[in-house]
Amino acid sequence: MPVRQSRRPILGLQRQVMLAMALVVTLTAGVLAGFWITQQDEAYQELVLTGARTIGDGFVAEMTAQLDEMGVLDIEQLLDQLREEPALEDIRLMPAALSGPIDPSSVLHLDRERELGDLVANNISRSADGTVTINQAVAYNGVTLGVIRVTLNNEHVLARQRAAQQQTILVTVTVSVLAALLGAALTRRMMRDLARLSAMVEQSGTEEIPRVLESIRDGDPIPRLGEDLTSLHHSSLEVRRLSDAFELHHEAVTTLAAELAGRLGASDDRFRVAFEQSPIGMALVRRNGEIVRANRALGELLGRTPAQLVDVLLTDFTSATSTDLVAAAIKGTNDTTRGMVQEAEYRAIDGSSLFVLQSVATLDDGEGGELRSVQIQDVSAAKRAEQTLQSLAFGDPLTGLANRMAFEQHLARTLTLGEPCAVVMLDLDRFKLVNDSLGHLTGDRLLQAVAARLRRSFPDRVVARFGGDEFVMLLEGLEADAVEAESARLLETIADPFVVGDRRFYTTCSVGVASSEPGLEQDDLIACADAATYAAKAAGRGRVHRFVPSMRTQADDRLQLEADLREAIGTDQIRVAYQPIVSTTSGRLASLEALARWDPPVRGPISPAEFIPIAEETGLIDDLGRQVLRMACRELAGHLNDPRLDDRWALSVNVSAAQLRRPEVAAQFAEDVRAAEVPTGRVILEVTESVLLDADAVHSLVALRAEGFRLAADDFGKGESSIGQLMRFPLDVLKIDMSLLRMSREAGEGSETTVMESVTMLGHALGAVVVAEGVETEADLVLAQNAGCDHAQGWLFDRPVPVLALDRMLRERALVADREMTSPIVSGG
Repeated sequence: MPVRQSRRPILGLQRQVMLAMALVVTLTAGVLAGFWITQQDEAYQELVLTGARTIGDGFVAEMTAQLDEMGVLDIEQLLDQLREEPALEDIRLMPAALSGPIDPSSVLHLDRERELGDLVANNISRSADGTVTINQAVAYNGVTLGVIRVTLNNEHVLARQRAAQQQTILVTVTVSVLAALLGAALTRRMMRDLARLSAMVEQSGTEEIPRVLESIRDGDPIPRLGEDLTSLHHSSLEVRRLSDAFELHHEAVTTLAAELAGRLGASDDRFRVAFEQSPIGMALVRRNGEIVRANRALGELLGRTPAQLVDVLLTDFTSATSTDLVAAAIKGTNDTTRGMVQEAEYRAIDGSSLFVLQSVATLDDGEGGELRSVQIQDVSAAKRAEQTLQSLAFGDPLTGLANRMAFEQHLARTLTLGEPCAVVMLDLDRFKLVNDSLGHLTGDRLLQAVAARLRRSFPDRVVARFGGDEFVMLLEGLEADAVEAESARLLETIADPFVVGDRRFYTTCSVGVASSEPGLEQDDLIACADAATYAAKAAGRGRVHRFVPSMRTQADDRLQLEADLREAIGTDQIRVAYQPIVSTTSGRLASLEALARWDPPVRGPISPAEFIPIAEETGLIDDLGRQVLRMACRELAGHLNDPRLDDRWALSVNVSAAQLRRPEVAAQFAEDVRAAEVPTGRVILEVTESVLLDADAVHSLVALRAEGFRLAADDFGKGESSIGQLMRFPLDVLKIDMSLLRMSREAGEGSETTVMESVTMLGHALGAVVVAEGVETEADLVLAQNAGCDHAQGWLFDRPVPVLALDRMLRERALVADREMTSPIVSGG
């Protein structure tokens, strides 16, 4: 932690105070000395002038006395008397009638009988050399006799004045020096105490407080701050106040530090316990990926002790495909990516793959740096189940070719890219005869032989088996002539005999071809190829038939169907049928699925497989879905509390992705359900797993969950969601598509429950109730029970029934509610 250096002044506080005192004392002494000298100078000048006036006045008085006594003036006598004055330098009498000085020997005779007047003296002046001249007029009886000029030497007065000034200056300097020394001594003592306090404050900020912080981080005892300040208690009042305040500050800091250390210690203990005992692998790593600390769960996951993981790069344990991903997550973690869950692949000590979900967050290391907190959760079992599911969901278990779902996805991508393509559908002629005469095992082997030959003959093409003896091939980037040539080659490929066991089979096939056109989607293109295949069969088998516009009658029928559906929504043509979902162990009713039914008065009942896709494509699904939801809630509201049934059974309603893309769907559904006085918690909304890939739909699902609705993933196994997506979205119910049930049946003995068990394990790992769909036979039920499915749905229990038959169905469900289900009740409806 960098220490901020204080800016020191050029002069210390002590020198500043002493300099200020010296200036003040010197200035004060100078002013007083100047004032004193000025006063002395004025006094001495006044003394000199007074002396001069005294001499002048005395001279005039002597002159007046001589005139009064003798009638004449004896100037010489008067001058001799004045010359005895030590300060007298010169004296002259200038008669009024003369322009020069009076001769000292001259005598002025005056009339004694005349009254002697007053003599007046004036005109005193000083010269630059210090002499004082008095020009004093002499008058007698109003008659001016002349002017006496007395010149005095002021040297001895000036000498005394200078001596007095020197003494004054000496005394002033002495007093100033003594005052300065005394002030310096007092200031030095005060400054010494202040300097000591200043040094302690600086030491507290640069050494002691950082030492306290380090002790808090390390868990060491808190050291005492500062030194003993008892000696400062005899200092000045200000210094004592400062020292007392500083001691209070240190005590407060020490107390606060001790309290903080206690809290941090308790927090660290809690973190250590949570870190070490967490069942999820956790590690603290540096930005370069080097492990600083690891918990026991991570050590067990990677096959090492926590100590063996320290100072090792975390990326040393990742697979080659995940190294860059993990390194980037650790290096680039910020506010945007904090807590983001990523899928990654690690390697155990035995080299086996570990599939994990990891999240990375940034922590302060307490020393100004950063650490990364990495949480690693092992999902290998779920990931392998997903891989198994993917291979089974997108592959045909009998032949190893792609299945319908994989083919449709590939075709959709091709159409999206705008590349020309053609769908070639192949249907074996008279294959039913092989099954009926030689058995299904031989038929399956023949299908496997056909698949193997198609792979060898068309290695660069996408070949799939749709089911039964129906195969499909996608021709991409070919012109019409090339498509026709490849179709003819397909006929020749199948025409060669097949050897199955000790038998040779000669078979032909009917081929239908449909080329892509603007506006045709994958379903339309496959439907066109299927129509062309049936046309080839109708024409005599063993030939290729291309789709022609005349086959668009089906498309016209579709448009008419759309128009009729628009008119039917909101009327009583739309009805709701209910199919039970029951417990696989007790037979109790778990829920009723509400299914839309359309019964036009002219056409007659139309399959949901026909009108539901039309409703989704045209946007009619919103109104249709809300109508079904409102009708089902109204019709089942009175049965929710039926004492014959489990009070936890619920109503299941299908919701499409198109409905979920509307932001107001949650509020509308909640309003519709509550209007029928049905709690939202008794309603399960079923969505296909592909919905989880739609961000807008997921946002609506979150809002529906907040309203209290329960959520189910319907037809699981047909979509393309990943385990990571399912784990990030909480589901209540996982419904396994019936196609996986059929795959399990076709997989053969010893592995017939592999698919179902894998999916069921996945569902339970997600905390969901698992439902097996399409249970039509008791063998299907046993398969679902062995796989661990919680509930089952299918014609084995009951077909979808209208509301009028609902009471009968509920009564039958109640009959098996009190005993364990060994043979389900099959509805006669």
